[in-house]
Amino acid sequence: MIKKIFVFLGFIWAVSGAVAQRYTLSGFVKDSVTGEILSGAIIQNTSNPQEGTYSNEYGFFSLTGESEIETFSISYLGYITRSCRKEEGSGGVIRMVQDALSGQEIVINSELANRNVINNEMGRLSLNIQTIKKVPVLLGEVDILKTITLLPGVKQATEGSTGFSVRGGGVDQNLILLDDAVVYNPSHLASFLSVFNGDAIKGVEVIKGSIPANFGGRLSSVMNITMKDGNNQKFTGSGGVGLLTSRLSLEGPIVKGKSSYMISGRRTFFDLLTVPFLPKTFKGNTYYFYDLNFKANYILSDKDRVYLSGYTGQDVFKFNLPTGVGVRVNIDYGNQIAALRWNHIFNSRLFSNTTLSYNRYHITYDSKLGENTLYIPSFLQDVSLKNDYQYFASNKYTLKFGAQYQYHVITPGESESNQSGTIVRSSIPPQKADEAAVYFSSDYEPNEKLTFNFGLRYSLFNLKGPYTPYEYDSTGVVISQGAEIPRGKSVQFYSGLEPRFSARYILNRNTSLKAGYARTYQYIQLATASSGLLPTDIWIAANPNILPQRADQFSVGYFQNFDKDKYEASVELYYKPMINQVELQPGAPLVFIENIERYMFFGKGLSYGAEFFLRKNSGKTTGWIGYTLSKTTRTFADINQGNPFPSRNDRRHDFSLVINHTFSEKWSGSLNWVFRSGNPITLPTDRFTYFMGYPGQQPVPSLNYTSLYTSTNTYRMPLYHRADISFIYTPKPKKVKKIHSTWNFSAYNLYNKLNPFFIFLDTDPDTSKLSTKAITAFPLIPSVTWNFTF
Repeated sequence: MIKKIFVFLGFIWAVSGAVAQRYTLSGFVKDSVTGEILSGAIIQNTSNPQEGTYSNEYGFFSLTGESEIETFSISYLGYITRSCRKEEGSGGVIRMVQDALSGQEIVINSELANRNVINNEMGRLSLNIQTIKKVPVLLGEVDILKTITLLPGVKQATEGSTGFSVRGGGVDQNLILLDDAVVYNPSHLASFLSVFNGDAIKGVEVIKGSIPANFGGRLSSVMNITMKDGNNQKFTGSGGVGLLTSRLSLEGPIVKGKSSYMISGRRTFFDLLTVPFLPKTFKGNTYYFYDLNFKANYILSDKDRVYLSGYTGQDVFKFNLPTGVGVRVNIDYGNQIAALRWNHIFNSRLFSNTTLSYNRYHITYDSKLGENTLYIPSFLQDVSLKNDYQYFASNKYTLKFGAQYQYHVITPGESESNQSGTIVRSSIPPQKADEAAVYFSSDYEPNEKLTFNFGLRYSLFNLKGPYTPYEYDSTGVVISQGAEIPRGKSVQFYSGLEPRFSARYILNRNTSLKAGYARTYQYIQLATASSGLLPTDIWIAANPNILPQRADQFSVGYFQNFDKDKYEASVELYYKPMINQVELQPGAPLVFIENIERYMFFGKGLSYGAEFFLRKNSGKTTGWIGYTLSKTTRTFADINQGNPFPSRNDRRHDFSLVINHTFSEKWSGSLNWVFRSGNPITLPTDRFTYFMGYPGQQPVPSLNYTSLYTSTNTYRMPLYHRADISFIYTPKPKKVKKIHSTWNFSAYNLYNKLNPFFIFLDTDPDTSKLSTKAITAFPLIPSVTWNFTF
């Protein structure tokens, strides 16, 4: 199969080369001040504006004309449009100057500025870091993951959580990439804050519809986050001090104009401030987290560039109570990520990117109760290699193809415990697996109105020993155990074809219709009993008892721009059936458990809905309105008597409003308001109370109860709504000062709506009356942050 795919790719490449047009210009587009690459810049032939293209994610473009191109223009939102001679399109760097009229209305005058209308991508939304920093969030911390939940189709799993669901999928069904490296647990503070430091990030793109063939391994979405390259012209810095963390970022040239670096750190500090005030018995108790981002790049030649990216972050919780029996609980968890990328230009039409990456997520649990101790370390790590090619046959035909490989090692843990002086050691064999894929996709524009994209991805997964096979009965009890499969030998092999298709038809310059289809496979998944993303949740690989998850997503959309592209609007409909979905049995253990599949139920899911989006892109007032009407169900033979039930990610209505406004050179503000249906929950339909004991007993007989559950997720939490607001004050800078600062004043949950965090049932011991009680977590929370640059 793989051989046939490569033969077909070679044929396509040969044919496209034969029909390709003759005159081609190419180069890189960058910021003139910082040297940062500008992806998505619009490049047009001046004499024939219909001949146009965009710079790719690395700033590279290839423009082909039917006749020789004498001059061409480059435009990018927020930058002055530049006119270039053909000599500048010989593979070098073209630098763009930012528009100095900050706060003034930007006039979009490019014929291709209506990119959301003319491209054939669906369900793809992007936000730059400047927009993200304006959105008010919890405790004043810039948070990418919380900001994207304000977009239609993307839903926050629980209030304050960084876990998110896309079009009814689980929190583990989102592929999160940081400079091409996978991030498995993107959260700090028990999932209330993301690991992405806004000072180190350039932008984020979310793909929730027609996922391109070069992405795979997850069912629902791709979240592609890029770090800043660093200023290759001069040394600069930025940072801030808030209620929760302090930050500092430094960037500058290694060799001016040729290479640069960026390093950014963030850490909580309240643990350091509280140490002097703690009593001696609490001196060893603490909680803190930190992040450290690093990136460097070097231009080896006109055709070669290398990038080195890195991230490390950690949460540390220590609780020590030496009095009494003696209690100690230490938990630390975090990510380590590294990526080495090489861009190579073979010629003006063929561009390649090769990425070698490493990622590791670990959690360590260390506890003591009296003389008994328990120590459990566990981790998940990958080594990945990707080789991607982009061939610009012409402005009407582009071909992407490549191959990817990942080596997974999942170590559930090794346990060492001291039980009254007896040392007990045990371990669970690690899961090791190969995951690989080859793909190709082609964009073809037969005429000015119609564009097609066809992609095909072939993925495979091979679980390797050591592995002990078990067979279970319908209740999860082990009924047989096979011989252990030795290390390195194949245990289970899965593979699948993943076709991807999308099309666009232009009704007029401002209006288009689009349609798409994507099949996706997922071979590793998260074992979780909650809607959020907890550090104790564990990843597990497909095996003989756990089949790979699969989804087929169908989508159609209508796209419309208004008022010279200042406004963009869209309506997208989607239908997504899913198979081999997983639910954990109530009370299933998640720490140091072997053969967790015996605690799993397997079934299918279905999600469908409509997404409405209106965004204003320019002017003193910008922002967007998003609304999602959707339904997500699960059907499991062993749950809810085999009848469909609402998924924990089902949210019938989800509305968001984001407004950013510039009042003056000194003041700007932002407001967002969210309204959504409550999460589905399971509550007992009845509860029986009884006294355990007999009359006259001393002590008095105890009150006990038994709950009756007849259905799943048939209740909902109350409707959720919340408003957040922030104001940014920028003092007028003095020319003699090298440090410029801003103040951010924000309020989370402006009108103090006490939204329930979770609901439980309680029985009055005197009257035996049953009632529901709600726990709220986030009232009105004001915050202030001082930010600075130099």
